[in-house]
Amino acid sequence: MAEFVEYRVDGVHFAIDIMEVFEIIMPPENVIPVPQAPSYVKGLYDLRGTVIPIVDMRLKLGIEASPLTKKARVLVARVGEKPMGILVDEASRILRVSNEAVKPPPEVFVEAQEGAFMKGVLRDAGRLVLILDHSRVFKERAVIALEELKKGIEEVKTSKTKSKK
Repeated sequence: MAEFVEYRVDGVHFAIDIMEVFEIIMPPENVIPVPQAPSYVKGLYDLRGTVIPIVDMRLKLGIEASPLTKKARVLVARVGEKPMGILVDEASRILRVSNEAVKPPPEVFVEAQEGAFMKGVLRDAGRLVLILDHSRVFKERAVIALEELKKGIEEVKTSKTKSKK
């Protein structure tokens, strides 16, 4: 049995392995912008003492930005080895499917650059759900640079905490 968190971006249904998702939160208001970051990086957010980058999945997928709705959510997920907040239009539900229900992506997508991000496809309730490899979607130098910035911020926070004692 495979379990996924299903989410929606611009009417398209996507999924992420449930074991990669720590929690689902409302979009935070106090995100700190990062100068010269890619447009899809909303900024950094302090989630109970852990600084995480917040990325807009719409912009990352090349879809025009839109105002947040009441259904918008941030998936706090493990991307590679690090936590990241992924802003989506809606986190709709948990999908529980047999392993056989998950099919490999069509060959034409595997050969294309964009297809390298796709782990598989499944059909649920008459619609297709694309399973993305989020580590590959966000594997770029910009994400690495954000990790370095995040380490610097955490070091400053730690030194401030020590100096208050």
